[in-house]
Amino acid sequence: MPATSTVQRTGNEAIAVPTLRILSSSATDVERTAFIKCHLDAMERCGRRTIQHAWLVGRELVYIHEKRPDLRGRAWIAFIKTNFGLGETQAFGLMRISRAFPTLRSIPAGIDSVRGAIAHLQARREVEDAESRVRERSRDFGRSAARDDAREAEPPGPPGEVESFQPSALPTSARTCAQLRTAQRQLAEIAASDATAFGKVRDLIRRQHALVRGRVRARSEEAV
Repeated sequence: MPATSTVQRTGNEAIAVPTLRILSSSATDVERTAFIKCHLDAMERCGRRTIQHAWLVGRELVYIHEKRPDLRGRAWIAFIKTNFGLGETQAFGLMRISRAFPTLRSIPAGIDSVRGAIAHLQARREVEDAESRVRERSRDFGRSAARDDAREAEPPGPPGEVESFQPSALPTSARTCAQLRTAQRQLAEIAASDATAFGKVRDLIRRQHALVRGRVRARSEEAV
């Protein structure tokens, strides 16, 4: 396998970069250090097309960090600064990319740079958080609906006891919650497939919650 390959940086400029290969776990510390420096240099010379070299660097940094328990805290910061000229934030970003994508081929098409990969991971995390909140709120509404249904199923009290008033103009709480859960599930699917729609999805969910709270408040006021 050749030690280098050619990358077309611009229309008129081609540069030689190290071949994309996985370093053996049996490599010595000297070989591993040289490997990281080589791909860091390639990152600088490739401009925006750095993601493959960044992934390889992150993979080796993760390996060193896990194999060297003595490199923690300030010792780790001093190690990466002295050996590779990296700051803590830079190293963390490279390691995060390597952990997020198990192989080079698993990096989504269209992501060429470290900045693009970090933005992609942040958007994916926001979508996952939104889905988690939707599921949690759906469970909350489900529990509330179950309690309402149980109260509605209770037999009437003795004469003289005040009965709860169920306004006919509004759907039952169980129906409202079922409709809300369906809508939220659809919105979560949209957010999962299109990160740019996350903001709109979040606003729609908030408006739905406000609508339900308004209906519950109206029912409470009618019952007084």
